[in-house]
Amino acid sequence: MAERRSRGEPLQYILGSTDFGPLTLLTKPPVLIPRPETAFIIEDLAARILSARRRGAVTRPLVILDLCDALHVAYGVDISPDAVALSRDNIASLQDPKVTIFQADILAPTFPNSLRQATGNVSIDIITSNPPYIPQEEWESLPSSVKEYEDRGALVGGPVSGVGDGVAFYDHISKMAKDILCPDASLDGQVPRLAVEIGASQGSMVSTLLPGKTEIVQDQYGRDRMVLSSM
Repeated sequence: MAERRSRGEPLQYILGSTDFGPLTLLTKPPVLIPRPETAFIIEDLAARILSARRRGAVTRPLVILDLCDALHVAYGVDISPDAVALSRDNIASLQDPKVTIFQADILAPTFPNSLRQATGNVSIDIITSNPPYIPQEEWESLPSSVKEYEDRGALVGGPVSGVGDGVAFYDHISKMAKDILCPDASLDGQVPRLAVEIGASQGSMVSTLLPGKTEIVQDQYGRDRMVLSSM
């Protein structure tokens, strides 16, 4: 194990698991390693949903669609077969039957139809995503422990003309959300309809790409890490 670590292999892959908030998740190369910043903002989002339920603003179970990633019914989508397989292993180990994972390319024009077929045309209330968002220039400067072990496709986002690099997935998710999210007026302003993880310097760029009223949420280190949209 020490020899593997000395070669730069991430400790999470060597140990085979990592903490993620209150959970312990299985980790396996080349699937993206869960980060503590992601756990922090997901717990923030969960607290907002629970608060809305306690206030009586939300009175029914919510259906969550996680793109590219035990509270409500949830569907997860990823293009990587390795990520899908590992997610299913994690669901099995957590014994959570309310989460369903399937493989699909969210950038494909046919994805909304594929989603409806895979979920039985269920109404989606909230979309969450930790999409690829690292600009190409930043990727070049990352340590070898990231570039040589983790899936590049899960990390590097493409450019949007006139906005910046690394934010292409947000633009696509924003345009696609209107076809996927259910038009439930009772949820307006009560819970975020879109919640996406971002790079620390991308808050203003992503806010311009998402619809409706947006809010930037910081992580435990005081860095911009999530943008919420009320649609």
